[in-house]
Amino acid sequence: MKKRDQFALRAGCFLAIILAYSLLFRFVFWDGSQMEFINAIDLYAILGNALDNAIEAVQKFKDPGKRQIDVVICRQQNFLVMNFMNPVWEAPVFVDDFPVTTKGDQRYHGFGLRSIRHFVRKYDGYLNISVEDGCFSLKIMMPIPMVADCSDYETYRSGKYIPGVMGTLFSLVDKLVSSLSATVVGIAVSVIGLQNLPTADTAYAPGMNKVVIVLFCIIPMIAWAATLICMRGYELTGPRMKEIQAVNAARKEGIANGMTLEEAMEKWKAE
Repeated sequence: MKKRDQFALRAGCFLAIILAYSLLFRFVFWDGSQMEFINAIDLYAILGNALDNAIEAVQKFKDPGKRQIDVVICRQQNFLVMNFMNPVWEAPVFVDDFPVTTKGDQRYHGFGLRSIRHFVRKYDGYLNISVEDGCFSLKIMMPIPMVADCSDYETYRSGKYIPGVMGTLFSLVDKLVSSLSATVVGIAVSVIGLQNLPTADTAYAPGMNKVVIVLFCIIPMIAWAATLICMRGYELTGPRMKEIQAVNAARKEGIANGMTLEEAMEKWKAE
């Protein structure tokens, strides 16, 4: 099944749910382009569980006018923000920062929000759940990685949409750098005469304290300094990314209205 057909099928199911339960959805500000760095399965899990909980909560209201769900998805600085808000029939009881499920057997329910937290943490994000004045709010903040900005910039520069290639390159570099850590530690411990990597039972050897200071303090400080120096020349700042995304959006709309890629690139030139 093609992607557009899959989207149409999911959109049809979503519309059927809205009509069946007389729900009112308000997408206050939807910017799906900012979610491209999230794996599709992870994104389905986050959105699916968040919307499922919201739909279940508003179904308890007999008045269709109160079955309202607000969804905000946008970019704030270098963060992706998702906020799902809906009224609640009664304020839930919180245990360990999570509302206790009201379903019968708690052993088999109440995992949706924990699933969301799992995927949010996977992307070094933050999850906040609160209830105020009868309104339930689920807020997610995730730092947008540089790979997303670089992918947008390449589309802006050349007109080519290659997030898969950019993501693969970033992953390759990350794994290469990570693989060097064991090599550096091995060289460091061999300098002080150890034949194997030290464990909790390894006896103290002369120079071990110096190796620890170098590995856990000096090398990270050098790496941080190098990062700061490199980032001084990084041009994809927040305002610059807004300009790039505005041009990309204009080109996309132009192509949708019948322009060729070359004509769109010519009309909205990269500066």
